[in-house]
Amino acid sequence: MKLKIKTKSKYRKKFIDIHLINTLRFYYSSIKNKNVMQIKTHSRSSTIFPCFEKMTIHVYNGKKFLPLLIQEHHLGLKFGEFIFTRKFSGHKKDGRKVVYKKKKNTPRSYFFHEINSKNILNNKLKYIN
Repeated sequence: MKLKIKTKSKYRKKFIDIHLINTLRFYYSSIKNKNVMQIKTHSRSSTIFPCFEKMTIHVYNGKKFLPLLIQEHHLGLKFGEFIFTRKFSGHKKDGRKVVYKKKKNTPRSYFFHEINSKNILNNKLKYIN
């Protein structure tokens, strides 16, 4: 039975990095010895083959290794299609702009001083009358 792996387009060839093949060999030998190891790769351009199915592979995004659990619908695509290199912070909302109120030119302490001085003058005038 021959397995057919679909790619997104015809001109993109199926490619797998040699380093990734060697780590797969070590992985399967470690399973036989009951030592579980992580598969880490920098190759985002490698095609996902059926031998990777139901495995967790850590793919490098430029900053750290992110885990990727490979499922059936991932087959034939590249590792880089599922691991993003840029952080998406969200779209700006134009309707909700922050509007700051303008501050008054004079400091607040000046107003308190003025109010207090008027009260003091009024009180003195009451006592004089």
